[in-house]
Amino acid sequence: MKRIKLNKGAELLLEKSIGQVSYFFVLFKCGYNTEKILQLSHLTEHVIMNFDVNNNGKITENGFMGKLKSDARTEDDFMRFQFFVLDKSQLQERVNRLSLMINNIVIPDKKLEKEKQMIITEWETAGKAKEDLIEPMQRIKAQDVKDYIKSNLTANNLQIYAVSGIEETTLVKIFNNLIKTLNQSKINNPFFREDNMWKDLHGRIPDLSHAKTIELSKDVVKTPSKIIYKNKTDKKLLYINFYLDCQYNDYFTHAKMSALATFVANFNYGIKSVIRHKQGLVYRTTTNFVPAVSQTKIVTEIFVDKFKIKQTLKESLKWFNGLSKNGLTEQEFETLKFDYKFAAYTRPTLEDKTYNYKFSRLNYLQDLEKISLEEFNKFVKLVFNKKSRQIIIDSYRIKKTTN
Repeated sequence: MKRIKLNKGAELLLEKSIGQVSYFFVLFKCGYNTEKILQLSHLTEHVIMNFDVNNNGKITENGFMGKLKSDARTEDDFMRFQFFVLDKSQLQERVNRLSLMINNIVIPDKKLEKEKQMIITEWETAGKAKEDLIEPMQRIKAQDVKDYIKSNLTANNLQIYAVSGIEETTLVKIFNNLIKTLNQSKINNPFFREDNMWKDLHGRIPDLSHAKTIELSKDVVKTPSKIIYKNKTDKKLLYINFYLDCQYNDYFTHAKMSALATFVANFNYGIKSVIRHKQGLVYRTTTNFVPAVSQTKIVTEIFVDKFKIKQTLKESLKWFNGLSKNGLTEQEFETLKFDYKFAAYTRPTLEDKTYNYKFSRLNYLQDLEKISLEEFNKFVKLVFNKKSRQIIIDSYRIKKTTN
């Protein structure tokens, strides 16, 4: 690892990447420890990531978490923005957007109040008492968020962790241009978790040397495994699974299932579009494709408020039923193909070690590009039909549709 000094006291910690993908953690040494109101730092992260921006006098959608496939998290002593890119133009795009978000985020009072409720929902989902957070959330105003950004997301509290094949001089130029747009605070906050950051970052980097397809064993039939969740707190998990009978070596079907899973997981178009953004019912969902010998599945896991289970289930099934009936639009199909390509480069290999199975998304990029929307929508309707649906809450199966 090479430590590079940037302008205004910022640092770039750089390792060379052997693959096509570059991985970045843009970390500010601030978090819960620097907030004056409970969960202000967390709310600030949500605002930066999700609210519209003022781009040269024009209010535009944020796009950082959706279109640009980026994410963020806040803990005790840091706020981190993270993304993976395939080339320097994608890096420049994300850094430009991050600067715009930090400096030109638009915070309408009505939208801020709605986002506070999402923070409360996430707080409750983690098993914490809602009552502890109501008063702090009521106190926070838009100016508090702006002041927190100005005081804490500063150049001298910036550390960038990079595993990248992009030229060092290019990286320094791009990040120093970002730094020009940042304040410089009086206090340089200490940070003692560099080793943890590298461990976390390295954990996201796939082993590309083994990214190849190996056939499943022909003489083994793997039945769908029972999902068990041990409820240690008041957390509730809702699973909505869709199964598809599939030949062990039908890899293009596996690729289509994998692509469809990325669409369901998409921040803007997927299941989150309704139950998070429109309805505000939940904070977190995850969706994954699980390959198996004779029956593959798409698993959607929803961290649900125990008081909103019925409504969340109703809205979720309504969304899946609409997808089954109508299929994808042209724009949604292009998003799906982009998401699959991104997943293929950043997380190429899906494997089942029990049956010596490895499936590489990279092998089927061209096949997915050639398929028509009409043909793919037939596949969508085949997967998301009621006969293949299974619903589970915690370890208790509450419904399995068979007609």
